[in-house]
Amino acid sequence: MVDDVVTTTPGRLAPGAGAGRSLVGPTSRLLIRASGPALLTLIWVEVLRVWLPSLVFTVADGRFSATSLFVVGGTMAAVTSAVGLVAVGRTRSRHVLALGAILLAVSRVLLAVGPLGGTRQLLVASIGATGGMLALIGIVADGRVAREDRLSVGAGLLGASLLHAATGTIGLVWPQTTTAMVLGVVLAIAMLAGVVGWMRDRARRIHEDPLPAPSAAWPWWTLLPALLLVLSLSAVPGRVATADGWGTVPVAVAVAAMHVLAGVAVLLPTRWPRLRAVGVVVVALPVGTIAALGTDGVSSVLGQAAIAICVALLLGAPDPRATGAAPRTRAAVAGLAITATVLLGSLTTLATQVALPVDRRVTALTAALVGAALAVRIVREPRVTTAQRTAPLAGVLVALVLGAAMVGAVGARASMLPETPSVARVSDPSEVPTIRVGLYNIRHGFDLHGRFAAPEQAALLRDLDLDVLVLNDVDRGWLSTGGHDALGVIRRELGLSALVFGASTDEVHGNAVLTRLPLIESAADQLPAGADPRPRGLLAAVVEWPNDARLGIVGTHLTEGPDRTGTRIPQARAVAGTVGLLRERQVPTVLLGDLGAGPGTTELSSFETLLEDALPAGIATYPADDPQLHLDHILISPELRRRETTLPATPWSDHLPIVVTLELVESP
Repeated sequence: MVDDVVTTTPGRLAPGAGAGRSLVGPTSRLLIRASGPALLTLIWVEVLRVWLPSLVFTVADGRFSATSLFVVGGTMAAVTSAVGLVAVGRTRSRHVLALGAILLAVSRVLLAVGPLGGTRQLLVASIGATGGMLALIGIVADGRVAREDRLSVGAGLLGASLLHAATGTIGLVWPQTTTAMVLGVVLAIAMLAGVVGWMRDRARRIHEDPLPAPSAAWPWWTLLPALLLVLSLSAVPGRVATADGWGTVPVAVAVAAMHVLAGVAVLLPTRWPRLRAVGVVVVALPVGTIAALGTDGVSSVLGQAAIAICVALLLGAPDPRATGAAPRTRAAVAGLAITATVLLGSLTTLATQVALPVDRRVTALTAALVGAALAVRIVREPRVTTAQRTAPLAGVLVALVLGAAMVGAVGARASMLPETPSVARVSDPSEVPTIRVGLYNIRHGFDLHGRFAAPEQAALLRDLDLDVLVLNDVDRGWLSTGGHDALGVIRRELGLSALVFGASTDEVHGNAVLTRLPLIESAADQLPAGADPRPRGLLAAVVEWPNDARLGIVGTHLTEGPDRTGTRIPQARAVAGTVGLLRERQVPTVLLGDLGAGPGTTELSSFETLLEDALPAGIATYPADDPQLHLDHILISPELRRRETTLPATPWSDHLPIVVTLELVESP
């Protein structure tokens, strides 16, 4: 990039500015400087989707530990912010930006070219998470046009949302393919080039105006509602899928559309009266947050759209009058906003593990109220030129084009999936019909080494050729596990025609039933909570079998832990009650679930008069790498008989999947 010509007198160029020297216009210059923060934010969010589950599944020997997530995640955020503040105070903030950008780029390249999993994944992702935080702090501290930088960060969030939706929530880090590796490296290089362009533009601005009026620090608190609400609510395809039951392509299009609409909305507030813009955010952001946390299809999706638009209005709000804030003050605000985001995000998970007087609704609404309070502080708008209003959105438009292309690619791929016929396993009416049922605790879609393994889990289940599948520990979009829709990935690969998802812990976490057989009816219910702060639930479905027969399916996941027997017993009895209702209707029934206890326990005795054990004695299903416990069970009613049992050895979860081939031996 060539420095701008300095005009010494009207119509004349400064000495040395030859006629052949290329000039960079203001619009092109703004586009170049906007690409740095935008790509940096996009890559940082992508790395966060690896870092957060690495903390969850790698710390404490790979066992889920919300306490570890809270302590390690919160401590790292606090230390990172402190390092940023000290560095900004003792050295030039552009050095902080350069260091952070380099760390983020190195992390992204290592994640692209090296094997994922275990301690290595945690360390590499931690480097990237730290680098991204430092780089953002450096941009905030050193920036001279805060609104343009906030819009660039917003463009990065838009690009990350489109990428997440278009890839079916898998992203570009987890697939260890050549294409994903190349794209990862290219993005890292492009980000570094954009950061260099941002720093050169800053140097040019200092040369033109060495003593600008310092920008205000408080607008950078918008990072808190922007990061927390977008990453946990509006950019979560699993929430749209859960609310409406849509497939991959409609969900991807819906998420892309709401965020593109938010990008377009940034154009509007520059000319809006102050009161109107304030009123929209103050009212719509808390209301939209509450609606997005619900399960009703229309209101939930509209709430997510409201969040995206309100966040865009906050990020695009005109800069207030200069307040004289020092770089250290602006860095402190940005660092504290990022720290608070991580801590509140951690609390949403911690609250489901231990008894805390806070839950995901409280933390999300807190972020929404912060955003509403920030909107109240919007002051008189300065005059904004057309170039300043539109150029920062160039990054949004580029992300839109890339996102649309990826959504199209996902749609084309989905359209090529073979249709799975809804037929039973019987070729001769005189033969005894059989059915293959399977149970798998998918551990949020992650393997023993903390890698997102939903595609591998799907491939394994596809090869098992199941008629009915019950999944436990289904995660459709927790922020702490990367926001991935594991169920969506598995369903897309299996092609099973019917799906029933039953939320238990929250709107996007629970159990699921998938089947190739015609689904007649289904229902979901919550189980007694007892001493478990994490709610549990059950699913019940009735499917059609050959010769006009019907089969009842009950799926559940009871409380875990050897010291939770007192909680599991009433839960098991509640499940037995549902089984009893199906048996009263003379429907042959199969119970599949992680019951948290082994054969011969009081929990299992709840089903003695209703169901029989369909598994051979002596098997173990947990942990997958060295099975010692029999926690996963398949129980059947007397009309059914086990013909075959399969227990595949697999590293894709901490539980082994179980497959049983059943036959109907007598009519009910």
